Amino acid sequence: MNKKRIIFTAIVGTIALAALSVSISLAWYGASDRLSVSNLNVEVFTDARLKVSTSNDLFSFQDSLDMNDFDEKYREMVFIPTSSMHQSAWLDKNAEPENRAEFPSFYDVYNDSMLYSSDTPHLSQSTYGFFSEEIYLITNFDYYASLEVGLENDQHCSFLANERANKVRADALESEHPEWNLTSDQIAEKLNNLINCLRISILVTDETEYNYYIINPTKQGEDDITHYGGVLDNNGDGYYDTYKAEVDGEYIETEVMYGEVNDRSLIKYDNVPEETSGDSSEATHHSSRTPEFFGDSFHASSKPGTRAYNPEKSKNNGFEIAKEPALSLAEIKQAQDNPSSSQENKDKSVIIPCHSNTPSRIVLSIYLEGWDLDCINATMGASFDITLYFNLLRGI
Repeated sequence: MNKKRIIFTAIVGTIALAALSVSISLAWYGASDRLSVSNLNVEVFTDARLKVSTSNDLFSFQDSLDMNDFDEKYREMVFIPTSSMHQSAWLDKNAEPENRAEFPSFYDVYNDSMLYSSDTPHLSQSTYGFFSEEIYLITNFDYYASLEVGLENDQHCSFLANERANKVRADALESEHPEWNLTSDQIAEKLNNLINCLRISILVTDETEYNYYIINPTKQGEDDITHYGGVLDNNGDGYYDTYKAEVDGEYIETEVMYGEVNDRSLIKYDNVPEETSGDSSEATHHSSRTPEFFGDSFHASSKPGTRAYNPEKSKNNGFEIAKEPALSLAEIKQAQDNPSSSQENKDKSVIIPCHSNTPSRIVLSIYLEGWDLDCINATMGASFDITLYFNLLRGI
């Protein structure tokens, strides 16, 4: 079986969790709340019929690659939550080949929507904090290549928490923070959860098969959906963010709807009385934010005297938050085992056309999906291991 093996080992460190004044520029991570990747290992292996390179130079193809073949910036990279939302801003499958985007775009979750009307929001493109590199495949057959997601042998994709490294990190945290009243095993369990917000994406730029695939390796069934939007508490004060919206000639504090949505004018709100603050058991107000190991921006209370987003009423009014079109490993496997010429099957099979003796270009990206509800501070300092295999699937 022709296979290309790509192993990503990301040993994730941490920047000190000291209290400081934070100028928020990220979704739910302040300046000291980032996931620091101290080492990113990339190895690529192929057999005799399938070779790989980071260049389309025919003389550069070889049986394997290692980290030295990629930009040295990844050796000291900081993973920062980003998002694959707003794909329509760059992905046009019907565009002429010369007008197609050569790389995917990722967007800052916090800064993506400072316009709160139904107009198209200003997009703040992420430029660092994720892995995204060109990889070329070549073979002497006209074949489709794809991910090997089966479990029949040892050569298949795997996405695992690095439990050994996480236990070492947990031991240190238990010693440094006895006030948490958590055992090392309990802390390690939280660190191991990082893998749940990890994403792999593949942009195929073949002239006949231009496509973009997002793989969520821990996705569990069709109902396991990540939405590209919502209300957030970005400054950690215990309340969802607000802005002053004009309502009947008055400016009223209104909760901000971040992310990719169909029409903000369809949002329905409830007025929160001044004397109440929602469920205070879930969020506690504090005037100055300090980084918290267990913190996130998804859970907070509606501020007294504001207009609070009502999900049910908004949905009934036609308001929609975009859904991440991520594939599970099971969906990919099912499409590969039941091939057809339908576009839906192609969209789920993760197919990469390989034309005989011609380099086939893809862009492989690894990132943390900031809208995934598992993207929280308690994963800081975690480690994970990714192994990707590509095989020749069937003839073109």
